[in-house]
Amino acid sequence: MMYPERFSNLPAHAWPRLRALLDAHEGGGTPIHMTIGEPKHAFPAWVTDVIAQNAAGFNSYPANDGTPQLRGAIAGWIKRRYGVDVDADTQVMPLNGTREGLYNAVMAVCPETKNGQKPAILMPNPFYQVYMIAAISGAADPVMVPATRDTGHLPDFANLPEDVLNRTTAAYICSPANPQGAVATRDYWADLIALAEKYDFKIFADECYSEIYRNTPPVGALQVAQEVGADPVLWHQVSTPCARSSSCETMPVRRCRCHCKRRRLRCGTTKPMWPRTARYMSKNTKSPTGFWAMFPVTKAPRQGSFCGCRSRMTRPRH
Repeated sequence: MMYPERFSNLPAHAWPRLRALLDAHEGGGTPIHMTIGEPKHAFPAWVTDVIAQNAAGFNSYPANDGTPQLRGAIAGWIKRRYGVDVDADTQVMPLNGTREGLYNAVMAVCPETKNGQKPAILMPNPFYQVYMIAAISGAADPVMVPATRDTGHLPDFANLPEDVLNRTTAAYICSPANPQGAVATRDYWADLIALAEKYDFKIFADECYSEIYRNTPPVGALQVAQEVGADPVLWHQVSTPCARSSSCETMPVRRCRCHCKRRRLRCGTTKPMWPRTARYMSKNTKSPTGFWAMFPVTKAPRQGSFCGCRSRMTRPRH
């Protein structure tokens, strides 16, 4: 029986690899389970309450595009958080977690070749596992760019060789970064957007931790994209901060061309999210619990570069 060669050397996920390293050592004291990184806190009461209040919605298939109420709440949060207006009907689509969006972004909008060569997809090192899996699945070379002390713990994409940048179709970037904690500045985002414009590649800006900060909210790629005249696309999620390990919702915001590509892909592949989640991000809530995003970095109406971002958010404040 034949199997696809591109997955023949696929490594195990980080958690099973860590478990294999630790299993050989005798433990001392109470075990700390580091096997899959799932939440260990109890559900906040409001999450359970909302699920119970909307239990009737589980007896029917959910809409592929999510509910108008949820999309409207997402658009409202983006306006309050980033000062950017998005159309809830044409630029927002709920998903089942950021991993779906991070993975399918490559499937939906990255070409199979670039300049007659095998495409490259850039990502920071360390990185979120799905970046690499998406690149491999999209028949691209995953290029790990070190995020070290010398580079401010963020990847320095601009210093990559010209031949790599010329075949780059997308770049993943996480800010605030995990595990480093580094935050991309306005200048970093602006420089990255300019680089994407120059070499015509997409930026998938993973802002999963955008709402974890002490005093000043981290600047978002969506804000900078608007400042430089880029056409916005954006994603965020509901998940771990609410101690929910599954059924998280991700919301991409994008231009119509990309939105249609992503919607068409989703109709035939992944499962829509359940309608109950609209209540998590009601218009009466000052902040929703999460989202993901991508931004086409192009001022003219042509097929240009993109940025994307996701983020996890804390419990809504009433």
